[in-house]
Amino acid sequence: MHSLVIIDMQPGFSGACTTSLRQPILREIELCKKHKWPIIIVEFCRGAKFNFSFGATMPYIRNALIGHHRYRYVYKTQNDGSTKVRDALKLFTKCKKVRVVGVNTCACVRETALGLQKKNYKVSIIMDGCNCSDDCSPNFLIYCFNQEGLNTLRTRLV
Repeated sequence: MHSLVIIDMQPGFSGACTTSLRQPILREIELCKKHKWPIIIVEFCRGAKFNFSFGATMPYIRNALIGHHRYRYVYKTQNDGSTKVRDALKLFTKCKKVRVVGVNTCACVRETALGLQKKNYKVSIIMDGCNCSDDCSPNFLIYCFNQEGLNTLRTRLV
């Protein structure tokens, strides 16, 4: 069993607004629905008072979750959301295999993935379901992730 973690897919991040992310993320959600895998949606908030200035998760993602009852939203105030994700996953399963999509690949996706890895999760980053607001080279990021022990995949290959 796997779980899906969707990180910071909020309109306040320009990387989340890229239309090329839509199909890979929707394929991942459909895979979870088909296999009844849990989905954790992570939203970034500013400060201790949970200022939601980046907005809610993109509507196409919220709509795709309809009919799937194994999902939770978690909220973080820093790049690494792994502790919140781990706590939410405990509500569903003891599964230790996590697939990750979202933004920003070079910051929140990377730090959350590394945090989950340190918590003994096997992490796969779905690269065509990730984007960065900064000008990051996808090939360089794949190289870095692989050096850090993180698995990288593309949805068309799974």
